[in-house]
Amino acid sequence: MKQFTIYTNPQGSYEAVKQGWSWTTFGFNIWWALTKKMWALGFGVLGVSFALGVLGGIAGASVGKMETAKLIMNVAGVAMHVVFGAYGNQWRRTILNQTGSCSRTLLLRQMPRAQSSCI
Repeated sequence: MKQFTIYTNPQGSYEAVKQGWSWTTFGFNIWWALTKKMWALGFGVLGVSFALGVLGGIAGASVGKMETAKLIMNVAGVAMHVVFGAYGNQWRRTILNQTGSCSRTLLLRQMPRAQSSCI
C-alpha cells in the first residue's frame, strides 16, 4: 500500500508527494530539485559536485593518485543519490509546508487488473 500526502496551495492547485523512498529523486537528483523549484538545493549540490570534481582532478593529477580521486568521487556520487532517494520527498514536503500549502494523507491500495481500466 502506498501512502501519499496531497497538498493544496492557496491558488487551488494540487500536488501529491509519496511518503518514503523516491526512485525518481534517486535517479535524477539535481534535475529533480530544479524542476521542483528547489533552487538552493539543486544549484548548491550542482556547485559542490562541480567543485569537488575539479579539486579531485587537480589533487589526483598532482599527487599521481588519479585512481584514488576517481574512487572517492564515485563513492560520493552514489552516496548523494542514496541521500536524495531517501530524503527527497521529505524535503519536498517541508518546502510545501513552508509555502502555506494544506496537506491531507491518502492511502492507495493496488487495484486488481480487471478493475484498473477506466470506463
